[in-house]
Amino acid sequence: MDDKILRALSNENRKRILEQLYFNNYLEYAELMKRVGFKIGESGKFAYHSNKLEEAELIKKRIDGKYELTSKGRKIVKILLEENIKDVDPITDFSKNINVDLYAISSIIMFAGLFSLIYNSILLILAFLNLPARIVIMGQVYVRIINVHLSFLMLFIGGTLTLLSLYLLKKSGTKYTFIEKIVLQKYLFLILVNRGSIGKYLFFLVLAIIFSVVSSFIPLFF
Repeated sequence: MDDKILRALSNENRKRILEQLYFNNYLEYAELMKRVGFKIGESGKFAYHSNKLEEAELIKKRIDGKYELTSKGRKIVKILLEENIKDVDPITDFSKNINVDLYAISSIIMFAGLFSLIYNSILLILAFLNLPARIVIMGQVYVRIINVHLSFLMLFIGGTLTLLSLYLLKKSGTKYTFIEKIVLQKYLFLILVNRGSIGKYLFFLVLAIIFSVVSSFIPLFF
């Protein structure tokens, strides 16, 4: 492996460029820059890294202006990925490539929003069918008439919180797809424990639980 290739692979940004082109075959300059994590004002910085990869003959620019890997580049990326699968803990890699603060807050908001959205949707279906709601609290059964107006209000709030959580989730990082971020939410507790920041989000979690309880009782007891 010559010096140009070794120098090209010494930078994490350049490795990300190679990975994106490996999985997407070819990308336009602006889209590639966005996927790697560079902002609009960092075009010069990105161009520096892409030029280094072109000099090492790992990527090339097509006639239509899009970038793709050379055969040499594809072989090298395949080797790098095989080694990463052996050595890298996926949870650690994920936490390094997202904004953990945004990711944690979005996950907590999503929990509260979806709970309110689903619960109040069920209440409205019952109300539409002219059926009362039956609730068991400490062994005591309560039969309540559903307040449709308040249920609609809590449904709207739940939907708004869910949309906000999806927006924050999207903003939390560019390396992983939207679906991957949602699936990996199951590791959120481990990510926060590893970073020693679990206590930081307990307050927000308590607020989310309180909101969920309140949103379930308001349409039935007011």
